[in-house]
Amino acid sequence: MACQVASLSNKLPKEFIAYIFYPALSHKTKAFKFAAICLLSLFILGCIQTSPHCLSPPKPTGLINAKQLFKDLQTLAHPDMQGRKTNTLGSQKAQQFIQQKFEQIGLQALQNNFRQPFYFGKNNEKGVNLFGKLAGRHKTKKNHLIVISAHYDHLGQQGTKIYHGSDDNASGVAALLTIAQFFKTYSTDYSLIFLATDAEEAGLYGAQAFLNASPIKPKQILFNINLDMISRGGRKNRLYVAGTRFKPVLKSITMLAAQPTQLCLKPGHQGRQFSRNSLTAPINWDEASDHYIFNKHGIDYLYFGVDLHPDYHQSSDTPEKTNLAFYTATVETIISTIQRLDKLVLGFNQKD
Repeated sequence: MACQVASLSNKLPKEFIAYIFYPALSHKTKAFKFAAICLLSLFILGCIQTSPHCLSPPKPTGLINAKQLFKDLQTLAHPDMQGRKTNTLGSQKAQQFIQQKFEQIGLQALQNNFRQPFYFGKNNEKGVNLFGKLAGRHKTKKNHLIVISAHYDHLGQQGTKIYHGSDDNASGVAALLTIAQFFKTYSTDYSLIFLATDAEEAGLYGAQAFLNASPIKPKQILFNINLDMISRGGRKNRLYVAGTRFKPVLKSITMLAAQPTQLCLKPGHQGRQFSRNSLTAPINWDEASDHYIFNKHGIDYLYFGVDLHPDYHQSSDTPEKTNLAFYTATVETIISTIQRLDKLVLGFNQKD
């Protein structure tokens, strides 16, 4: 019976279920809410694939300009950027490129420009975040924000060796720019913030500065979509999404979003786990990137990223290692996820 009901639900608009179950999910009685969540999980997940076939390569649909996506990645990972280490000439070049792209896309600056300088660490080093806004179209929902984040800093240069940081994290920033360009044309109900953080490698300092000292208050933010290392899925073409462990509706949304491209999307990268390519120590994925800072402020997140690979934090992390079909399908899936989140009713994720 559960399979038949779920099969019927697939013929309805994808977010129809969220609208039906929202009153129950927002009910003040915890027992009632728990029962609703269990029923919703069965209803949506009963016969919907948890992921597409992972042995098949992804198939981008042509939703985005893949050539421009890859060109932006190449620019950010070019030797001229000198590895984009915080507070270096290479970092300044990356900032200029990102700001120019924000201006070309037509994002709204919330301060005098797109830049948010901040200082961090024992030596009071300077970092610079860049962020811009696309205003939502709904009279009520536009006052609430979905923040799409990606750190642009990397490890810099040691002697003549440049740590290009192509997958980590030119891939996330180039994706952020492509997503911003898409939603400039196809507007959303909620407002979107596109945030390129600095000093992530040093300790997530850019995300901290954004939430502590920007004009945006954490209570305005409904979701964080964090992009960190998304351009190469390894032999299995596998992308992970974290943040769905206790959120069955978010899990359903991401799995549905992956179906058009047949992307192998797996719930994971949560808690302390061993990476398949790390034999030294487990990784605390909950704290591995900027989503951790949003989560500390009680903000729901979805963190998209691949597993560690042999080029992680090596000078060999270069653009030619990119799997463009996988990368393009990943960005299309993230766009679809944002579109589905945008259809959720206001207050869907309210706390008790």
